Amino acid sequence: MSVYTESKDTAIVEQENQLDKICDNPDVKKYISNCVESLRPQFSDINELRVVIKSISACSFESKPIESIVLHFDKLNEEFIKQDICLSLLQEYFATILIQLKMLDSILQPFEFETTWEPWVQFCSPPNQNENPTMSWRLVSNNTTDFVGSGSIYPIKSFHTDDIQMQVFLLQY
Repeated sequence: MSVYTESKDTAIVEQENQLDKICDNPDVKKYISNCVESLRPQFSDINELRVVIKSISACSFESKPIESIVLHFDKLNEEFIKQDICLSLLQEYFATILIQLKMLDSILQPFEFETTWEPWVQFCSPPNQNENPTMSWRLVSNNTTDFVGSGSIYPIKSFHTDDIQMQVFLLQY
């Protein structure tokens, strides 16, 4: 048991070091940690996570997604989730997404309208709202059309092991 705990602790420290390499701002790291931690009770039921770039409109129902960076999970092993490696991996990808958004902001021409971004989550089955009232993500049901949306898909990365199968891609609406 102690060998398992030792290797688990080592893996967590290595993942935390990865996040430190990606992001050194303590406020951003805390935000990322809180967002990911808020998903812990329902992590095994996550289907997709998206960071959605949206137009800002005076009427909130008129705000439309422009593009999303998507993490789509095909498989998550329960034991892998229990080891917290998956949460650390998710923190790393979330930090990478925020950095990519910042880079896009600096190299692309600005939109002619105001934009913002927000994290969205889609579960395989309807989540219990009372289970986690502190969740930082916008919950989106499986049958919501703006979540699925049609558009151009640009693959970024695919990650497949025995424990996790995940795809990262950009979706332009």
